[in-house]
Amino acid sequence: MNSIVPIKIGIKFEPASLILVYRDKSKLRSRQIPVKNLDILTDVNIYSENFKLSEKYRKYFDKIPVKRLAKLIFIVQDNMKGYT
Repeated sequence: MNSIVPIKIGIKFEPASLILVYRDKSKLRSRQIPVKNLDILTDVNIYSENFKLSEKYRKYFDKIPVKRLAKLIFIVQDNMKGYT
């Protein structure tokens, strides 16, 4: 049974990573997950689906919609392009 309940998700630009604040049982925890192999030409929808389905991070992103992940990864990608 997955006892992880996501509270907040955000991004960090240097180094490019997703920040997840979640509740595990009764403790509030934070996890910084690096966004690897992302460049300015990567399709963010496919990347976010693969990211969510990866064996390593599945338990953290199980309850977060792919659309939300894609939006955050798109913002990181725009930052790489120099837009934000």
